Amino acid sequence: MKKEKYSITILLFAGIREKIKKDNLFWTVSRGDTLNDVIDRLTIAFNVSRTLFESYMYAVNGEYVDLNHLLIDGDEIAVIPPVSGGSFGYSDNDFIRIRITEEKIDEQELIRFVKSEEDGAVVTFSGVTRSINKGKEVRKLEYQAHGPMAERKMCEILVEVRLKWDISRCFVVHRVGTVLVGETSMVLCLASKHRSEAFLAAQYFVERLKTIVPIWKKEFYLDGEEWIGETPE
Repeated sequence: MKKEKYSITILLFAGIREKIKKDNLFWTVSRGDTLNDVIDRLTIAFNVSRTLFESYMYAVNGEYVDLNHLLIDGDEIAVIPPVSGGSFGYSDNDFIRIRITEEKIDEQELIRFVKSEEDGAVVTFSGVTRSINKGKEVRKLEYQAHGPMAERKMCEILVEVRLKWDISRCFVVHRVGTVLVGETSMVLCLASKHRSEAFLAAQYFVERLKTIVPIWKKEFYLDGEEWIGETPE
């Protein structure tokens, strides 16, 4: 008896996208197949080391899963290389605002949103493209993101932040596309009654962003280029 067939979509990003030379794959799998089975097929189809794929994380329909995850019809699999620690959309409410954009960031817009008479501290963190990294002269950066999932994960971190510390409002904007030397790639703005809480919350957010948010950074040097956080073969 033939197994039932399911249609799935595989989204590729950063270095693995360049290696395979495709943005998306539209595949058919059998009922009972797992994410592990898909990885086996990827290694064979594109002659890519299994070890490389095992260093990645995977999300199905916007949620991180392990390799034993059972696939169903219509699943969307995102292959998540190690993130860089980047207009897709916009999420906001009265307390949390998130944006991923190709436009330059207006820091004053963020401050206006979070600032209030009830708070005694506004802490802002700006990530800026530096001219030298690892002894190499940097010409520019290029950011790429899984937009909807990146927004959702940043929102999750900001919710964690507000549960851990007394933070009234938060606003984060991250750029995608080309960011030149001296330009700002990300701004985080937090308001709190006390500066110590705001500083701790800002540090926590930035460290968590580097770990779980699917945004990647490519550095362009005078003599080459490199995806930061991953080393494709």
